[in-house]
Amino acid sequence: MEIFGNSIKCEPSDLAWITEQVSKMPHKHLIRGVLAKYSEVYASAEDGTLQQKGAARRNANARLRVYVNNTLESLK
Repeated sequence: MEIFGNSIKCEPSDLAWITEQVSKMPHKHLIRGVLAKYSEVYASAEDGTLQQKGAARRNANARLRVYVNNTLESLK
């Protein structure tokens, strides 16, 4: 899958939410790194159980949410 021309590993149903979060970022040059880290965390349980995959998905989403919120807060 791709977001703004950058590939990402994610749950297809999360794609719109991830795009929304990333589009809030004021520093567009950081998007590639953010998506790479998201993919790394999400894929950490790629061969795991359903519970491990769910935990990795939640972890990746939570990390993205915190990162975007912290970035926006630092600009206030």
